Amino acid sequence: MLVPPAPVERGFWAALGHTLPGVRRHWDAPGFDDEVVLAAADGSWAAVAQDGTRAVEWGPRNLWREAEEIHARWTAAGRPVEYRLEFSDGVQRAVGGPGLSWEIAAT
Repeated sequence: MLVPPAPVERGFWAALGHTLPGVRRHWDAPGFDDEVVLAAADGSWAAVAQDGTRAVEWGPRNLWREAEEIHARWTAAGRPVEYRLEFSDGVQRAVGGPGLSWEIAAT
């Protein structure tokens, strides 16, 4: 199991927030003093111990497994801390490296 990346790993947390729509990290969630908590709009939750020894997931999605997949993509892309914007054919994308990009919705 992946040990939760430190808050200073902003490149990972940015990728997670953008590639898993509707999933948010709850910083210092009440009742979860030593855990990283992810929550999704569909009611799914994941609570993971800071040292990676325990993960609890509930709801229709396996949020921590999804976070681990994003971490693997982020690592394979060179653990970017900055992302570049690309514009092509009316589509805006944030790109962090090979295999790590996402479309930015026009508002």
